[in-house]
Amino acid sequence: MVNPSTPRTQLSTSQRQTLSAGLTYSLGILSLSSVDLARRISEEAAENPLLRVRGGSRVNPMELSETLESRISLSEHLHRQLMANNPPGRKRDIAQYLIGDLTEEGYIRSSVAELTGELRCSSAEVDHAVRLIQQCEPSGIGARNLAECIGIQLTDDGLRQKDVDVVLKHLDLFATENWGKLRKVSGMGEELARSIAVKIRGLSPYPAEQFRPLAEEVLPDVCIRKADSDEIIAYLCRDVMPELSLEEDLMRRAMKDEAAQDYIRECRRRADALIRAVNFRGKTLLQIAHLLVEVQRSFFMGDVSELKPVTRVDIARKLKVHPSTVARAVAGKFAQVNGVMYPLSVFFQRSVQSGDGETTSAYTVQHKLKAMIAAENKDNPLSDLEIVDQLLQEGVDIARRTVAKYRGCLKIPTSYDRKRKYLSQRP
Repeated sequence: MVNPSTPRTQLSTSQRQTLSAGLTYSLGILSLSSVDLARRISEEAAENPLLRVRGGSRVNPMELSETLESRISLSEHLHRQLMANNPPGRKRDIAQYLIGDLTEEGYIRSSVAELTGELRCSSAEVDHAVRLIQQCEPSGIGARNLAECIGIQLTDDGLRQKDVDVVLKHLDLFATENWGKLRKVSGMGEELARSIAVKIRGLSPYPAEQFRPLAEEVLPDVCIRKADSDEIIAYLCRDVMPELSLEEDLMRRAMKDEAAQDYIRECRRRADALIRAVNFRGKTLLQIAHLLVEVQRSFFMGDVSELKPVTRVDIARKLKVHPSTVARAVAGKFAQVNGVMYPLSVFFQRSVQSGDGETTSAYTVQHKLKAMIAAENKDNPLSDLEIVDQLLQEGVDIARRTVAKYRGCLKIPTSYDRKRKYLSQRP
C-alpha cells in the first residue's frame, strides 16, 4: 500500500533540499526501476478508485505481482521489510531515503556529512536509519565499506561481538593467515581464527548481487535514436510506462456523499502524490537523457567504441541538483539506443589521461584493449605490459595494473591462460 504525502521540495539559501515526507516519496519513486514502478502503480490502482491507469502496452502492471514476485528488486525488498518493522515517521523517512542511496553492490553511497547536510538532520538520526537498513536482509546490506559489510554478516552468523571486533581490527592478518601474529596482538587462538576465516570466505562482499535484474525483467525508461536528419532524439518510452490521471467524474459523484468525503480526499491525496512523483521521475530522466545526448553524441551517432568522460557530479551541476538525485535517477534504469538496450550507468565514464594531455574514458580504453586482444597473435598473446606499450602508442598512458583491472572487468584471461585456450582449440 502506498501512503505518500504531496511531494514538495523546499530550498534554503544554500539550495539544499530539506527532508519532507513528500520529497522522500518523490525520491523513492525516482529510484525505482520501470518494473518496480509498474508494480507500485499496480498496487495503488488496486486500492485507489481515483487513480486511472492507461497505456503501457509493453508491460501489464496488474500482472507483475504474480509473474515477478520471486524477483523483486532490492529497493522493493527493503521497502517491505522497513514497513513491516514500522519505525517512527522521521526515522522511516530517512531510512527510505537511504534505500535509494544504495549502490548496485548494496553499500551506502553518501557519507554521514553529506546526508546530514542534504537532509538537514543529525548524525545520530542518520546512524539510526543506517542501523534500520542494516537489520534487513540480505545480511551486510547498508554497510559503508567492506569491513563493515563483513562485520554485519559475521554478527548475523552468531559470532561474538568481541571476536568480530578482532576480525575487523586485523583483517590483514586473516587475509595472510598469520595466526601467530594474530594470537600475539589479540590473544585469539589459532583454532578459533581458522574457523572464523572459513566463515569469512563464505561471505559475500556484494550483498545486493542476488537482486541484479534478469534480462527478461529489463524495460527501457528512455529511448534514444538517430533521426534521418542526423538529429539525436531522446524521449520517454511511453509504451512501457502507463499514463496516470484522476478519475474526475467518479470523484465529483463520490464527493456528494458526505459519509465518503474523507475517504475520497485521502484517495485523491495519494493519487496526486503518485502522479506528481511519476512526472518528476520522468522529467528528471528526460533531462539527464538530453544532457547525455549532448556529451555522448558520437556514441549515439553509431560510434559505439567512443564514450566521453562524464560523471554524475557533472550532470548534477548542470541540472542544479544534488549528485545523489542523479545517482538515484540512473540506478537500475535502461536506455534503448537505436534498438539496443544499455544501462544508463554505461554513459557515465571516468576520465583517463592521454599522452598528449587530452582525456578519454575508461570505456574507450577498454574497447581498445578488447580490440587489441581480439587481433593478437594466437601463438604469442599480448602481455599486460605489451598492451600498455601499444596503448601508449595510441596516446593512452595507463599503468599495467590498470590494464589488468580492465581485463578483469571484461572477463579476459591472462596471456598465459589465453595461450593455453588457443592451443586447446587447435585440431
